[in-house]
Amino acid sequence: MAKLSEEIVPWRQRAFVTVVEAATILGRSPTWVRDQLTSGPLEAGALPGNGPTVITVSSVLSVLLDRDAPRRVASTTEAKARTSRSYLRLVYSRA
Repeated sequence: MAKLSEEIVPWRQRAFVTVVEAATILGRSPTWVRDQLTSGPLEAGALPGNGPTVITVSSVLSVLLDRDAPRRVASTTEAKARTSRSYLRLVYSRA
């Protein structure tokens, strides 16, 4: 009988990770990861039998790369539109 290797395979070299592993990798909660499975960015993988829910490593990487991508810089008019507020005007009379 051959002895199974007890080496841990790094997550980037695997095809799938568990929900808990994906949450750890992404720095989020397992509940958030499950929500992302239903809303789209993360893809579930299929294991034979009744195994745990798994997530494709490629979808985890795409979420990581999306999160680390530089954000678009808003134009000046967009920034003003978001921050425009009416100012309080103080009227003072000595009469």
